[in-house]
Amino acid sequence: MAAVVKSLDEIRADQLREILNQLPEADTGSDSDYFVRASGVGSAVEGLYAYQQWQTKQIFPDSADPEYLLRHAALYGMSLKPAVAASGTLKVFGTVTTAVPSGLRFNVGALGYTTTSSGAIGADGTTVVTVAANDTGSASNIASPVSVQLMSVPSGLQSQATLLTMTGGLETETYGQLLSRLLDRLRNPPGSGKLSDYRRWALEVPGITAAYVYPHRTAVGHIDVVVVSGNALPSQDEIDAVMLNINLNRPGACRGISVFAPELVVVDHVIQVKLEGVDKDTLKTVITPQFASYYDSLVPGATVVKSKLEGIVSDANGIVDRNFVTPAGNVSTVIDASAVQWARLGLITIEDMA
Repeated sequence: MAAVVKSLDEIRADQLREILNQLPEADTGSDSDYFVRASGVGSAVEGLYAYQQWQTKQIFPDSADPEYLLRHAALYGMSLKPAVAASGTLKVFGTVTTAVPSGLRFNVGALGYTTTSSGAIGADGTTVVTVAANDTGSASNIASPVSVQLMSVPSGLQSQATLLTMTGGLETETYGQLLSRLLDRLRNPPGSGKLSDYRRWALEVPGITAAYVYPHRTAVGHIDVVVVSGNALPSQDEIDAVMLNINLNRPGACRGISVFAPELVVVDHVIQVKLEGVDKDTLKTVITPQFASYYDSLVPGATVVKSKLEGIVSDANGIVDRNFVTPAGNVSTVIDASAVQWARLGLITIEDMA
């Protein structure tokens, strides 16, 4: 039976009742001395009850305040993972054999980037070098190649370049994410290389927010670990860090380990609608975050259920009728020896229904 925590009024009433039981002639009215004393004591007792409730919450990780959650996590050597800067690749153009130094800088909007490797222009007039964002966070990630302007370009190089990839940038781990890792550690204690150990080792790496473990996918005794960063792909640096952390912890009897990012299956949407009281831009603004939330809930190998997306559109204000042109049906992703696929939200195009 749950403990009953009384309010100030109930505590005061209990005291006044006991006084009347002992002193039937006592004045316990609202302007009496007994009432004033009972109010003061009741207020203090109510505060003690409140503190006791708060203190009890700190005993358990899933109800503890952030500072006490950190103390729970510290018992297992866990803490908030730091923010991570995005990294990727840049295609540079120029005269054949021209040296491309590291440290070249450029911006994409207000975000700064710097090349981290050197190279030389090849026979095709290009070379690819690695890049890191100047600041941490997911804002520096890009979804598709971007044309950029290099600053202080050496002779023989063109100032115009193409940022090919930029992934892995992520903010500091949230308390909710730390709690999830801690609860997973409590529910799945270390087991000398069981599957939950591989997931935990992967999640220890900053920037990795989810990991999926597939034993015997490509060979008996071989472990495949698929990792993601936020709702996107991790950088190669993050993949390498996961591989290193697993190799440092895994049992030597493991026959083999692979760490990689899933293969993206980008799903575009063309939706024909008949509207009343709203326009297409407003509808798109309303449904886009709901579509994103649905796709964020999908794990590798999950199927995109068309009817759930149709339900989101049907429930939007102003919808008279709607028709999904694409996808034509459910979109399946596969997990087999050749691929681990992950469905992601693509473009959303809203058209008038004929």
